[in-house]
Amino acid sequence: MKGFKIFNLSHLVVFVFSFLFFFSSQAIADPVEVILTVIDTSLSPGETESFISLYLDNYNDTIAGFQFQLKTDRPDLVSFNFDHDGFDTANTLISGFEYVQALDTSGTGDLLWFRCIANANPFDSIFTTGIPPQQGGLVVKIPVNTTPFADTLSSLTCNLDIIKPFDFSDPWGHSIGVITDTLVDTIYYQCSLWDADSCLEWIMVDGHNEEYDSAYIYEYLSGYLDTTVVVPLHGSVTLNSHYIKCDNDGDGDITVADAVCFVNYLFKTWNQVSCPYVPLCSEPGSIPIVSDLVKLVNYLFKGGPLP
Repeated sequence: MKGFKIFNLSHLVVFVFSFLFFFSSQAIADPVEVILTVIDTSLSPGETESFISLYLDNYNDTIAGFQFQLKTDRPDLVSFNFDHDGFDTANTLISGFEYVQALDTSGTGDLLWFRCIANANPFDSIFTTGIPPQQGGLVVKIPVNTTPFADTLSSLTCNLDIIKPFDFSDPWGHSIGVITDTLVDTIYYQCSLWDADSCLEWIMVDGHNEEYDSAYIYEYLSGYLDTTVVVPLHGSVTLNSHYIKCDNDGDGDITVADAVCFVNYLFKTWNQVSCPYVPLCSEPGSIPIVSDLVKLVNYLFKGGPLP
């Protein structure tokens, strides 16, 4: 009986340790630490200074700085608005950060580089710790413009992708979610000036394609972001057109003002902002012409059909 009890106890210990190892190894395998999410948004054509929202989940570390680039794949539909800094941090997780900047990376409004630091000057008396572990917090709002009109009345979608540089830092300046590998490389040298058996001058050469006299093998650290730990969730903007044909000023009704918009369009004095939808007040697949204006006037005063 005693042997039987020892047998069972030893197996129980092995089982418990195996059980704990299994679950601990599962818990630490590719742990998600940070998620940055671009929220899918629906807007109407012609909106200016509308916003898309980005949300942050950080499970382990306090985040004291981060950066990312946001790219729109349809700048003809949606572009980033840099009129007022290119961001809005009011009532967000980074509203107290000392350094916040958005850059028009491409110069055409289709690529935004956003970066921020909680405590920009570590030597002053002000210390901002950053964002403590939390889930689902609004981290920043990015203003966008949508095109005043589109070539179709159906919904159109623009994708917003988070691209490199994309990384996060804790309050001590350590990158979050970065994996470091030790790599080996070789530098090749060729002697350009000999003195007997001694080299007086070395030059670096391509050892794969040129002759060399000496080689230096060294190790270095290479870091990269583990995207299973720091996860970007891309988003989109969908433009839902609620366009009424020949409502040229977009006020929801067809009036004499829409005919005035049309006249201005024909005489090259068209204001695209106040009369954005004139190009759609025509026969399908054609541009507005005088006969379309005549039909619009007949619709207003005689009940005729629209173009």
